Amino acid sequence: MADIKPDKNQAANPINPEMAKLRNTVLNWIAEKREAVLPKPAKPAAILPIAPRPKTSIKPILKPAEVKKEKAAKARPILAKMPARPIKPPAPRLLLPPGRKKSPLKIMVLVLALIFLFFLIFSAGLYLFAWQNQAAGAIARIIPYPAALVGGRPIYYYQWQKEVSAVNNFYLKQKALNPNLTLPDLKQTKKSVLERMIDEKIIEQAAKNYQITAAAEEIKAQTQKLIKEIGNQAALEKQIKELYGWHLADFQNEIIKPMLLKNKLDLALIADREYNKQAEGTIQAIFEEIKIGQKSFAELARLYSQDITGAQGGDLGYFGRGEMLLEIENAAFNLEIGQTSGIIKTRLGYHLIKLEEKLTDESGNLAKVRASQILIKGKNLDDLVKDLKTKIKIWRLVRL
Repeated sequence: MADIKPDKNQAANPINPEMAKLRNTVLNWIAEKREAVLPKPAKPAAILPIAPRPKTSIKPILKPAEVKKEKAAKARPILAKMPARPIKPPAPRLLLPPGRKKSPLKIMVLVLALIFLFFLIFSAGLYLFAWQNQAAGAIARIIPYPAALVGGRPIYYYQWQKEVSAVNNFYLKQKALNPNLTLPDLKQTKKSVLERMIDEKIIEQAAKNYQITAAAEEIKAQTQKLIKEIGNQAALEKQIKELYGWHLADFQNEIIKPMLLKNKLDLALIADREYNKQAEGTIQAIFEEIKIGQKSFAELARLYSQDITGAQGGDLGYFGRGEMLLEIENAAFNLEIGQTSGIIKTRLGYHLIKLEEKLTDESGNLAKVRASQILIKGKNLDDLVKDLKTKIKIWRLVRL
């Protein structure tokens, strides 16, 4: 850097030596500061010689499988130097289904399949082995399994099971009272109860055909008769519970109602001349033979009567009031000795009565009579049920 020279004008004019000294000091300080601020010129860098390019061999690009083989080949020498260790056999793996997420449709199909399998097993237990336990009864009450079908109308399994339990309980109570009593086995009880329920189903349908019903008032009236016989309602309910395991309402539905239907239907069949046309025709023909008089009443009784008295010529023996059917009793007490009645219709069928003898008491009043009869049985309720059983399709679903 060039030194700062004194101004010519300053040289011409003499300056105080102290001022000149101060001036020089300031100029030197400025010069030092300027040198510190300005960068020093850098030395030129040494030029290094260029190294020659190394010679490399170009390797081909390997496939993934070949890379694995090459790595394995390099690893063999290293593995060969390692000490041999016993290799434990791998533990057997459980064959588990893959952990894939199941779709809702597959879950639904699986659930339905399980439900179907349950119903299949349960149905087999009911129908093949006739399960008789509380669990089967509870499920059968929820799911209406039929034990039998009568003309398409079901007898439900739980109803049949309930009836079997009641009858079996009744037998056990009777056995406790009489140890010598021989009871039917459970299989026989199941079969007899099912047949009775089938008969009752047929009677219900026949009663509908005759427009016969068992009204609530009639059921109540029959219940009141039983209460009077036993003493009070509490005693009746206790007896029903002990004998059958039922409540009073069960007894009314299972015993009283069917009994009323049977009695009413029986009377309706007696009054049905069309139903008893054949029996009525037979008794009418016998009555005509009696009028002709070629054969005696006893001979005709032996030939045609369907009562056990037929073998004895129809002889009923001696009887008083209240000992015979009311219709026969009234006819016999109003006939003259040797006289024959007209055709009499009762719940048993059609009768012809001949008065044989009268007996009076000490006062001369008629006490007893001796009579003979010819009976042609009409079709009763049992005949109707047997006849309908051959016409109605009945499916017994439980194996007994």
